Amino acid sequence: RDWPKHAHLMLHVHRLHNLFSLLLPPYSMPGVVLFELLEGFSAVFRENKFSCLPPKCPVPLTAADYFTSRAAVPFYLAIVPTSLMLNRLFRNASNASSQQGVEEGADAGSPKEEFGLAGKDEGVIAEEARLRAGNLNRDDILAYKGLRYTYATDAGSQVHAVRGVSLSLRRGECFGLLGPNGAGKTTTLGCLTGELWPPTAGTVYFEGKDVSSEGFSALYGKLGMCLQEDRHLWPFPSGMSHLYFYGRIKGIPEERLETEIDAILQFVSLKVKDAMRSTKEYSGGMKRRLSIAIALLGRPTMLFMDEPTAAVDVMVKRELWRVVKNRSAEQMVFLTSHQMEEVEALCDRVGIQVLGRLRALGTVPHLRHRYGRGYQLELVVEMNAEGRDGGSSSEARAKELTQFVRDRVHADAKLLETQVGRFVFQLEDDGEGKGIRLSAIFKQVAEARKSLRIKDYGVRQPTLEQVFLRFANEQEEAEAAERAFTKKA
Repeated sequence: RDWPKHAHLMLHVHRLHNLFSLLLPPYSMPGVVLFELLEGFSAVFRENKFSCLPPKCPVPLTAADYFTSRAAVPFYLAIVPTSLMLNRLFRNASNASSQQGVEEGADAGSPKEEFGLAGKDEGVIAEEARLRAGNLNRDDILAYKGLRYTYATDAGSQVHAVRGVSLSLRRGECFGLLGPNGAGKTTTLGCLTGELWPPTAGTVYFEGKDVSSEGFSALYGKLGMCLQEDRHLWPFPSGMSHLYFYGRIKGIPEERLETEIDAILQFVSLKVKDAMRSTKEYSGGMKRRLSIAIALLGRPTMLFMDEPTAAVDVMVKRELWRVVKNRSAEQMVFLTSHQMEEVEALCDRVGIQVLGRLRALGTVPHLRHRYGRGYQLELVVEMNAEGRDGGSSSEARAKELTQFVRDRVHADAKLLETQVGRFVFQLEDDGEGKGIRLSAIFKQVAEARKSLRIKDYGVRQPTLEQVFLRFANEQEEAEAAERAFTKKA
Protein backbone atom coordinates (compact mmCIF):
# COMPACT_ATOMS: atom_id res chain seq x y z
CA ARG A 1 0.00 0.00 0.00
CA ASP A 2 2.97 2.26 0.50
CA TRP A 3 3.85 2.40 -3.20
CA PRO A 4 6.01 5.56 -3.22
CA LYS A 5 8.61 3.84 -1.07
CA HIS A 6 8.87 0.95 -3.56
CA ALA A 7 8.85 2.87 -6.83
CA HIS A 8 12.36 1.64 -7.60
CA LEU A 9 10.96 -1.90 -7.79
CA MET A 10 9.24 -1.08 -11.08
CA LEU A 11 12.62 -0.11 -12.52
CA HIS A 12 13.91 -3.56 -11.62
CA VAL A 13 10.81 -5.11 -13.17
CA HIS A 14 11.51 -3.29 -16.43
CA ARG A 15 15.11 -4.42 -16.36
CA LEU A 16 14.10 -8.05 -15.75
CA HIS A 17 11.59 -7.77 -18.59
CA ASN A 18 14.36 -6.66 -20.99
CA LEU A 19 16.72 -9.34 -19.73
CA PHE A 20 14.14 -12.13 -20.07
CA SER A 21 13.29 -10.94 -23.59
CA LEU A 22 16.90 -11.56 -24.63
CA LEU A 23 17.74 -14.68 -22.65
CA LEU A 24 14.41 -16.51 -22.80
CA PRO A 25 13.18 -16.53 -26.41
CA PRO A 26 9.73 -17.97 -25.56
CA TYR A 27 9.15 -14.99 -23.24
CA SER A 28 10.01 -12.19 -25.68
CA MET A 29 6.81 -11.90 -27.74
CA PRO A 30 4.19 -12.63 -25.06
CA GLY A 31 6.28 -10.58 -22.58
CA VAL A 32 6.08 -7.50 -24.79
CA VAL A 33 2.31 -7.83 -25.18
CA LEU A 34 1.75 -8.44 -21.47
CA PHE A 35 4.01 -5.59 -20.38
CA GLU A 36 2.38 -3.13 -22.78
CA LEU A 37 -1.06 -4.10 -21.52
CA LEU A 38 0.11 -3.49 -17.96
CA GLU A 39 1.56 -0.09 -18.85
CA GLY A 40 -1.57 0.88 -20.77
CA PHE A 41 -3.97 -0.05 -17.98
CA SER A 42 -1.72 1.66 -15.42
CA ALA A 43 -1.76 4.89 -17.40
CA VAL A 44 -5.56 4.84 -17.66
CA PHE A 45 -6.01 4.17 -13.97
CA ARG A 46 -3.52 6.85 -12.98
CA GLU A 47 -5.41 9.45 -15.03
CA ASN A 48 -8.46 8.54 -12.93
CA LYS A 49 -6.36 8.89 -9.75
CA PHE A 50 -6.66 5.27 -8.55
CA SER A 51 -4.18 5.17 -5.67
CA CYS A 52 -4.09 1.37 -5.50
CA LEU A 53 -1.67 1.16 -8.46
CA PRO A 54 2.07 1.62 -8.24
CA PRO A 55 3.58 4.86 -9.51
CA LYS A 56 4.74 5.19 -13.06
CA CYS A 57 8.03 3.49 -13.82
CA PRO A 58 11.07 5.81 -13.76
CA VAL A 59 11.87 4.62 -17.31
CA PRO A 60 8.42 4.43 -18.93
CA LEU A 61 7.86 2.50 -22.16
CA THR A 62 4.91 2.96 -24.46
CA ALA A 63 3.73 0.87 -27.40
CA ALA A 64 5.25 3.41 -29.77
CA ASP A 65 8.65 2.93 -28.13
CA TYR A 66 8.77 -0.63 -29.39
CA PHE A 67 8.62 0.57 -33.01
CA THR A 68 11.25 3.32 -32.94
CA SER A 69 14.62 2.94 -34.65
CA ARG A 70 16.30 2.57 -31.25
CA ALA A 71 14.23 -0.57 -30.64
CA ALA A 72 15.35 -2.34 -33.84
CA VAL A 73 18.50 -3.92 -32.36
CA PRO A 74 16.91 -5.37 -29.20
CA PHE A 75 13.86 -6.40 -31.21
CA TYR A 76 15.93 -8.48 -33.64
CA LEU A 77 18.12 -9.77 -30.84
CA ALA A 78 14.92 -11.17 -29.37
CA ILE A 79 13.48 -12.45 -32.66
CA VAL A 80 16.62 -14.31 -33.80
CA PRO A 81 16.98 -16.63 -30.77
CA THR A 82 13.24 -17.19 -30.79
CA SER A 83 13.30 -18.31 -34.42
CA LEU A 84 16.35 -20.51 -33.88
CA MET A 85 14.82 -22.15 -30.85
CA LEU A 86 11.47 -22.81 -32.52
CA ASN A 87 13.20 -24.19 -35.61
CA ARG A 88 15.23 -26.54 -33.43
CA LEU A 89 12.14 -27.66 -31.54
CA PHE A 90 10.21 -28.36 -34.75
CA ARG A 91 13.17 -30.29 -36.25
CA ASN A 92 13.58 -32.40 -33.13
CA ALA A 93 9.86 -33.14 -33.05
CA SER A 94 9.86 -34.04 -36.75
CA ASN A 95 12.92 -36.28 -36.41
CA ALA A 96 11.47 -37.98 -33.35
CA SER A 97 8.21 -38.60 -35.16
CA SER A 98 10.00 -39.90 -38.25
CA GLN A 99 12.28 -42.10 -36.19
CA GLN A 100 9.33 -43.53 -34.33
CA GLY A 101 7.72 -44.30 -37.68
CA VAL A 102 10.92 -46.03 -38.78
CA GLU A 103 11.17 -48.19 -35.69
CA GLU A 104 7.51 -49.09 -35.62
CA GLY A 105 7.21 -49.60 -39.38
CA ALA A 106 5.74 -46.36 -40.64
CA ASP A 107 4.50 -47.95 -43.85
CA ALA A 108 3.12 -51.08 -42.20
CA GLY A 109 -0.05 -52.23 -43.79
CA SER A 110 1.05 -51.28 -47.30
CA PRO A 111 0.46 -53.90 -49.98
CA LYS A 112 4.14 -54.83 -50.13
CA GLU A 113 4.19 -55.24 -46.38
CA GLU A 114 1.03 -57.30 -46.43
CA PHE A 115 1.78 -59.50 -49.44
CA GLY A 116 5.37 -60.52 -49.03
CA LEU A 117 8.83 -60.24 -47.66
CA ALA A 118 9.64 -62.66 -44.89
CA GLY A 119 11.36 -61.33 -41.78
CA LYS A 120 14.94 -60.08 -41.54
CA ASP A 121 17.65 -62.53 -40.65
CA GLU A 122 19.41 -62.61 -37.28
CA GLY A 123 22.40 -60.61 -38.56
CA VAL A 124 20.22 -57.66 -39.60
CA ILE A 125 18.23 -57.76 -36.35
CA ALA A 126 21.40 -57.79 -34.23
CA GLU A 127 22.88 -54.89 -36.20
CA GLU A 128 19.72 -52.80 -35.82
CA ALA A 129 19.55 -53.49 -32.07
CA ARG A 130 23.19 -52.48 -31.57
CA LEU A 131 22.83 -49.21 -33.49
CA ARG A 132 19.50 -48.39 -31.84
CA ALA A 133 21.26 -48.71 -28.48
CA GLY A 134 23.95 -46.32 -29.72
CA ASN A 135 26.77 -48.87 -29.43
CA LEU A 136 29.13 -47.65 -32.15
CA ASN A 137 32.42 -49.52 -32.23
CA ARG A 138 35.75 -47.77 -32.48
CA ASP A 139 36.30 -49.17 -35.98
CA ASP A 140 32.85 -48.12 -37.28
CA ILE A 141 33.90 -45.50 -39.81
CA LEU A 142 30.40 -45.27 -41.30
CA ALA A 143 27.02 -46.04 -39.73
CA TYR A 144 23.44 -45.17 -40.55
CA LYS A 145 20.46 -45.75 -38.30
CA GLY A 146 16.82 -45.88 -39.39
CA LEU A 147 17.68 -44.47 -42.83
CA ARG A 148 14.56 -43.74 -44.86
CA TYR A 149 14.10 -41.93 -48.17
CA THR A 150 10.73 -41.22 -49.80
CA TYR A 151 10.17 -39.25 -52.99
CA ALA A 152 7.14 -38.22 -55.00
CA THR A 153 6.59 -39.30 -58.61
CA ASP A 154 5.25 -37.09 -61.39
CA ALA A 155 1.89 -38.76 -60.89
CA GLY A 156 1.81 -37.55 -57.29
CA SER A 157 2.30 -40.93 -55.62
CA GLN A 158 5.01 -41.60 -53.05
CA VAL A 159 7.81 -44.14 -53.48
CA HIS A 160 9.50 -45.51 -50.36
CA ALA A 161 12.93 -46.20 -51.84
CA VAL A 162 14.71 -46.87 -48.53
CA ARG A 163 12.71 -48.10 -45.54
CA GLY A 164 14.36 -47.77 -42.15
CA VAL A 165 17.74 -49.41 -42.85
CA SER A 166 20.42 -49.58 -40.13
CA LEU A 167 23.99 -50.66 -40.85
CA SER A 168 27.60 -49.98 -39.84
CA LEU A 169 30.80 -50.44 -41.86
CA ARG A 170 34.24 -50.96 -40.38
CA ARG A 171 37.48 -49.24 -41.26
CA GLY A 172 39.32 -51.13 -44.02
CA GLU A 173 36.25 -53.23 -44.90
CA CYS A 174 34.89 -53.87 -48.38
CA PHE A 175 31.12 -54.12 -48.07
CA GLY A 176 28.89 -55.23 -50.95
CA LEU A 177 25.24 -54.22 -51.18
CA LEU A 178 23.19 -56.51 -53.42
CA GLY A 179 19.62 -56.22 -54.55
CA PRO A 180 17.44 -56.33 -57.66
CA ASN A 181 16.50 -53.18 -59.56
CA GLY A 182 14.24 -51.04 -57.40
CA ALA A 183 15.72 -52.30 -54.11
CA GLY A 184 17.01 -48.81 -53.19
CA LYS A 185 20.76 -49.43 -53.54
CA THR A 186 21.60 -46.29 -55.52
CA THR A 187 19.25 -44.21 -53.36
CA THR A 188 21.05 -45.46 -50.25
CA LEU A 189 24.35 -44.50 -51.83
CA GLY A 190 22.96 -41.06 -52.68
CA CYS A 191 21.97 -40.47 -49.04
CA LEU A 192 25.45 -41.46 -47.84
CA THR A 193 27.35 -39.27 -50.31
CA GLY A 194 25.20 -36.14 -49.94
CA GLU A 195 23.60 -36.34 -53.39
CA LEU A 196 20.20 -37.01 -51.78
CA TRP A 197 20.47 -35.03 -48.58
CA PRO A 198 18.77 -34.80 -46.19
CA PRO A 199 17.07 -38.20 -46.04
CA THR A 200 13.42 -38.38 -45.11
CA ALA A 201 14.42 -39.83 -41.73
CA GLY A 202 17.35 -41.43 -39.99
CA THR A 203 20.84 -40.52 -38.83
CA VAL A 204 24.17 -40.94 -40.63
CA TYR A 205 27.45 -41.08 -38.73
CA PHE A 206 30.92 -40.63 -40.22
CA GLU A 207 33.72 -41.49 -37.80
CA GLY A 208 31.23 -41.29 -34.95
CA LYS A 209 29.98 -37.78 -35.82
CA ASP A 210 26.39 -37.03 -36.78
CA VAL A 211 26.38 -35.62 -40.32
CA SER A 212 23.18 -33.67 -39.60
CA SER A 213 25.08 -31.41 -37.20
CA GLU A 214 28.53 -31.53 -38.81
CA GLY A 215 27.40 -31.12 -42.43
CA PHE A 216 28.79 -32.73 -45.58
CA SER A 217 31.12 -29.86 -46.51
CA ALA A 218 33.73 -31.02 -44.01
CA LEU A 219 33.51 -34.60 -45.27
CA TYR A 220 33.93 -34.28 -49.02
CA GLY A 221 37.71 -34.47 -48.75
CA LYS A 222 37.34 -37.88 -47.08
CA LEU A 223 34.92 -39.31 -49.65
CA GLY A 224 35.74 -40.89 -52.98
CA MET A 225 32.90 -41.66 -55.40
CA CYS A 226 32.88 -43.81 -58.52
CA LEU A 227 29.39 -43.50 -59.94
CA GLN A 228 27.53 -45.96 -62.14
CA GLU A 229 27.56 -43.49 -65.04
CA ASP A 230 30.43 -41.29 -66.17
CA ARG A 231 28.37 -38.11 -66.12
CA HIS A 232 31.11 -36.35 -64.11
CA LEU A 233 33.41 -36.58 -67.17
CA TRP A 234 33.32 -33.89 -69.85
CA PRO A 235 33.94 -34.93 -73.46
CA PHE A 236 36.58 -32.39 -74.56
CA PRO A 237 39.03 -31.90 -71.65
CA SER A 238 41.77 -34.50 -71.25
CA GLY A 239 41.84 -37.09 -68.51
CA MET A 240 44.78 -35.21 -66.95
CA SER A 241 42.72 -32.00 -66.85
CA HIS A 242 39.98 -33.87 -65.02
CA LEU A 243 42.45 -35.14 -62.42
CA TYR A 244 43.90 -31.65 -61.78
CA PHE A 245 40.40 -30.16 -61.59
CA TYR A 246 39.03 -32.68 -59.09
CA GLY A 247 42.31 -32.73 -57.15
CA ARG A 248 42.06 -28.98 -56.55
CA ILE A 249 38.39 -29.29 -55.59
CA LYS A 250 39.41 -31.86 -52.96
CA GLY A 251 41.94 -29.42 -51.56
CA ILE A 252 45.14 -31.29 -52.41
CA PRO A 253 48.08 -28.85 -52.03
CA GLU A 254 49.44 -27.69 -55.38
CA GLU A 255 53.00 -28.78 -54.60
CA ARG A 256 51.77 -32.33 -53.94
CA LEU A 257 49.14 -32.61 -56.69
CA GLU A 258 51.35 -33.63 -59.62
CA THR A 259 53.12 -36.35 -57.64
CA GLU A 260 49.84 -37.80 -56.42
CA ILE A 261 48.29 -37.82 -59.91
CA ASP A 262 51.33 -39.65 -61.33
CA ALA A 263 51.08 -42.27 -58.56
CA ILE A 264 47.34 -42.77 -59.11
CA LEU A 265 47.73 -43.10 -62.90
CA GLN A 266 50.26 -45.84 -62.34
CA PHE A 267 48.04 -47.48 -59.70
CA VAL A 268 45.01 -47.72 -62.06
CA SER A 269 47.19 -48.67 -65.08
CA LEU A 270 46.31 -45.55 -67.10
CA LYS A 271 49.25 -44.42 -69.20
CA VAL A 272 50.28 -40.76 -69.16
CA LYS A 273 49.95 -40.45 -72.95
CA ASP A 274 46.36 -41.74 -72.68
CA ALA A 275 45.67 -39.34 -69.83
CA MET A 276 46.65 -36.45 -72.10
CA ARG A 277 43.96 -37.40 -74.64
CA SER A 278 40.44 -35.98 -74.75
CA THR A 279 38.00 -38.19 -72.83
CA LYS A 280 35.65 -38.34 -75.83
CA GLU A 281 38.27 -40.67 -77.37
CA TYR A 282 38.23 -43.01 -74.37
CA SER A 283 36.79 -46.50 -74.42
CA GLY A 284 34.42 -47.62 -71.67
CA GLY A 285 37.26 -49.31 -69.81
CA MET A 286 39.46 -46.20 -69.91
CA LYS A 287 36.61 -44.06 -68.61
CA ARG A 288 36.17 -46.50 -65.72
CA ARG A 289 39.89 -46.29 -64.93
CA LEU A 290 39.73 -42.49 -64.98
CA SER A 291 36.61 -42.47 -62.76
CA ILE A 292 38.33 -44.67 -60.18
CA ALA A 293 41.46 -42.50 -60.37
CA ILE A 294 39.34 -39.43 -59.61
CA ALA A 295 37.68 -41.24 -56.71
CA LEU A 296 41.10 -42.16 -55.25
CA LEU A 297 42.44 -38.58 -55.35
CA GLY A 298 43.29 -37.31 -51.89
CA ARG A 299 43.46 -40.84 -50.49
CA PRO A 300 39.87 -40.81 -49.13
CA THR A 301 39.06 -42.93 -46.10
CA MET A 302 35.70 -43.93 -47.63
CA LEU A 303 35.24 -45.06 -51.22
CA PHE A 304 31.74 -45.46 -52.68
CA MET A 305 31.45 -47.47 -55.90
CA ASP A 306 28.13 -47.92 -57.72
CA GLU A 307 28.51 -50.85 -60.15
CA PRO A 308 32.06 -49.79 -61.09
CA THR A 309 32.68 -52.60 -63.62
CA ALA A 310 29.38 -52.36 -65.49
CA ALA A 311 29.75 -52.63 -69.30
CA VAL A 312 33.50 -53.33 -69.35
CA ASP A 313 35.32 -56.36 -70.70
CA VAL A 314 36.78 -59.13 -68.57
CA MET A 315 40.37 -57.87 -68.68
CA VAL A 316 39.43 -54.36 -67.54
CA LYS A 317 37.19 -55.84 -64.87
CA ARG A 318 40.07 -57.89 -63.45
CA GLU A 319 42.32 -54.83 -63.46
CA LEU A 320 39.74 -52.80 -61.55
CA TRP A 321 39.35 -55.63 -59.04
CA ARG A 322 43.10 -55.50 -58.51
CA VAL A 323 42.86 -51.76 -57.77
CA VAL A 324 40.19 -52.35 -55.12
CA LYS A 325 42.09 -55.24 -53.54
CA ASN A 326 45.33 -53.26 -53.36
CA ARG A 327 43.74 -50.21 -51.74
CA SER A 328 44.99 -48.75 -48.45
CA ALA A 329 44.44 -50.99 -45.43
CA GLU A 330 42.48 -48.20 -43.70
CA GLN A 331 40.21 -47.47 -46.67
CA MET A 332 36.58 -48.57 -46.48
CA VAL A 333 34.78 -49.52 -49.71
CA PHE A 334 31.00 -49.47 -50.15
CA LEU A 335 30.22 -51.39 -53.33
CA THR A 336 26.95 -52.01 -55.14
CA SER A 337 26.92 -54.60 -57.90
CA HIS A 338 24.80 -57.06 -59.85
CA GLN A 339 27.78 -59.33 -60.49
CA MET A 340 27.99 -62.10 -57.91
CA GLU A 341 31.50 -63.07 -59.02
CA GLU A 342 32.68 -59.53 -58.29
CA VAL A 343 31.11 -59.50 -54.83
CA GLU A 344 32.59 -62.89 -53.95
CA ALA A 345 36.04 -61.76 -55.10
CA LEU A 346 36.12 -58.39 -53.31
CA CYS A 347 33.72 -58.17 -50.37
CA ASP A 348 34.36 -59.04 -46.74
CA ARG A 349 30.65 -58.75 -45.91
CA VAL A 350 27.51 -58.63 -48.01
CA GLY A 351 24.06 -57.19 -47.44
CA ILE A 352 21.00 -58.04 -49.53
CA GLN A 353 18.40 -55.30 -49.83
CA VAL A 354 14.86 -55.96 -51.07
CA LEU A 355 12.26 -53.24 -51.64
CA GLY A 356 14.20 -50.74 -49.55
CA ARG A 357 14.78 -53.08 -46.59
CA LEU A 358 17.95 -54.86 -45.56
CA ARG A 359 16.96 -58.53 -45.48
CA ALA A 360 20.23 -60.43 -45.03
CA LEU A 361 23.69 -59.58 -43.72
CA GLY A 362 26.91 -61.55 -43.35
CA THR A 363 29.86 -63.05 -45.17
CA VAL A 364 29.40 -64.82 -48.50
CA PRO A 365 29.83 -68.31 -46.97
CA HIS A 366 27.35 -67.41 -44.24
CA LEU A 367 24.70 -66.29 -46.73
CA ARG A 368 25.19 -69.38 -48.87
CA HIS A 369 24.87 -71.57 -45.82
CA ARG A 370 21.93 -69.63 -44.33
CA TYR A 371 19.79 -69.29 -47.46
CA GLY A 372 21.03 -72.17 -49.58
CA ARG A 373 21.15 -75.11 -47.19
CA GLY A 374 21.33 -78.57 -48.63
CA TYR A 375 21.63 -79.11 -52.37
CA GLN A 376 20.01 -78.00 -55.57
CA LEU A 377 18.82 -80.55 -58.10
CA GLU A 378 18.67 -79.35 -61.70
CA LEU A 379 16.67 -81.32 -64.26
CA VAL A 380 16.80 -80.57 -68.00
CA VAL A 381 13.95 -82.28 -69.85
CA GLU A 382 12.98 -82.65 -73.51
CA MET A 383 10.65 -79.79 -74.52
CA ASN A 384 10.14 -77.90 -77.74
CA ALA A 385 10.54 -74.15 -78.21
CA GLU A 386 6.92 -73.53 -77.29
CA GLY A 387 7.44 -75.13 -73.89
CA ARG A 388 5.45 -78.26 -74.73
CA ASP A 389 6.31 -81.92 -74.98
CA GLY A 390 3.85 -84.41 -76.34
CA GLY A 391 0.92 -82.15 -75.53
CA SER A 392 2.09 -81.43 -71.97
CA SER A 393 2.40 -77.78 -71.00
CA SER A 394 5.31 -76.41 -68.97
CA GLU A 395 3.02 -76.14 -65.93
CA ALA A 396 2.02 -79.79 -66.24
CA ARG A 397 5.65 -80.87 -66.58
CA ALA A 398 6.59 -78.81 -63.52
CA LYS A 399 3.82 -80.49 -61.53
CA GLU A 400 4.88 -83.95 -62.74
CA LEU A 401 8.56 -83.41 -61.89
CA THR A 402 7.76 -81.83 -58.52
CA GLN A 403 5.68 -84.84 -57.60
CA PHE A 404 8.49 -87.20 -58.63
CA VAL A 405 11.16 -85.33 -56.65
CA ARG A 406 9.01 -85.20 -53.52
CA ASP A 407 8.02 -88.88 -53.74
CA ARG A 408 11.41 -90.38 -54.68
CA VAL A 409 14.14 -87.88 -53.73
CA HIS A 410 13.19 -85.44 -50.95
CA ALA A 411 9.78 -85.03 -49.32
CA ASP A 412 10.22 -81.28 -48.65
CA ALA A 413 11.68 -80.32 -52.03
CA LYS A 414 10.77 -76.88 -53.37
CA LEU A 415 10.67 -75.78 -56.98
CA LEU A 416 12.93 -72.70 -57.20
CA GLU A 417 13.30 -71.90 -60.90
CA THR A 418 11.50 -72.87 -64.08
CA GLN A 419 12.55 -72.11 -67.61
CA VAL A 420 11.77 -73.81 -70.90
CA GLY A 421 12.85 -77.38 -70.25
CA ARG A 422 14.84 -76.52 -67.09
CA PHE A 423 13.70 -77.06 -63.49
CA VAL A 424 15.69 -76.38 -60.30
CA PHE A 425 14.63 -77.88 -56.95
CA GLN A 426 15.87 -76.96 -53.48
CA LEU A 427 16.59 -79.97 -51.25
CA GLU A 428 17.00 -78.56 -47.74
CA ASP A 429 18.46 -80.38 -44.77
CA ASP A 430 19.89 -79.53 -41.34
CA GLY A 431 22.46 -77.18 -42.84
CA GLU A 432 25.35 -79.60 -43.33
CA GLY A 433 23.94 -81.92 -45.99
CA LYS A 434 24.02 -84.89 -43.60
CA GLY A 435 20.39 -85.76 -44.12
CA ILE A 436 20.72 -86.14 -47.91
CA ARG A 437 22.72 -88.87 -49.62
CA LEU A 438 24.03 -87.89 -53.04
CA SER A 439 24.15 -91.52 -54.14
CA ALA A 440 20.40 -91.87 -53.43
CA ILE A 441 19.63 -88.75 -55.50
CA PHE A 442 21.59 -89.93 -58.51
CA LYS A 443 20.08 -93.42 -58.28
CA GLN A 444 16.48 -92.21 -58.25
CA VAL A 445 16.96 -89.74 -61.09
CA ALA A 446 18.85 -92.26 -63.23
CA GLU A 447 16.05 -94.81 -62.84
CA ALA A 448 13.39 -92.29 -63.89
CA ARG A 449 15.43 -90.65 -66.64
CA LYS A 450 13.74 -92.45 -69.52
CA SER A 451 10.17 -92.30 -68.24
CA LEU A 452 10.39 -88.56 -67.44
CA ARG A 453 12.36 -87.78 -70.63
CA ILE A 454 15.24 -86.17 -68.67
CA LYS A 455 18.09 -85.11 -70.97
CA ASP A 456 20.51 -84.03 -68.29
CA TYR A 457 20.67 -83.55 -64.54
CA GLY A 458 23.04 -82.37 -61.86
CA VAL A 459 23.37 -81.69 -58.12
CA ARG A 460 25.23 -78.70 -56.72
CA GLN A 461 25.55 -76.59 -53.62
CA PRO A 462 23.83 -73.21 -53.84
CA THR A 463 25.87 -70.24 -55.10
CA LEU A 464 25.59 -66.61 -54.07
CA GLU A 465 23.83 -65.93 -57.37
CA GLN A 466 21.12 -68.44 -56.48
CA VAL A 467 20.72 -66.84 -53.06
CA PHE A 468 20.39 -63.47 -54.79
CA LEU A 469 17.80 -64.84 -57.25
CA ARG A 470 15.78 -66.13 -54.33
CA PHE A 471 15.47 -62.60 -52.94
CA ALA A 472 14.89 -61.14 -56.42
CA ASN A 473 11.98 -63.55 -56.96
CA GLU A 474 10.61 -62.54 -53.59
CA GLN A 475 10.62 -58.88 -54.63
CA GLU A 476 8.91 -59.69 -57.95
CA GLU A 477 6.19 -61.62 -56.11
CA ALA A 478 5.65 -58.77 -53.66
CA GLU A 479 5.44 -56.20 -56.48
CA ALA A 480 3.03 -58.40 -58.46
CA ALA A 481 0.84 -58.79 -55.36
CA GLU A 482 0.86 -55.03 -54.86
CA ARG A 483 -0.18 -54.40 -58.48
CA ALA A 484 -3.02 -56.87 -58.10
CA PHE A 485 -4.06 -55.25 -54.83
CA THR A 486 -3.95 -51.75 -56.35
CA LYS A 487 -5.90 -52.85 -59.42
CA LYS A 488 -8.58 -54.48 -57.27
CA ALA A 489 -8.81 -51.40 -55.06
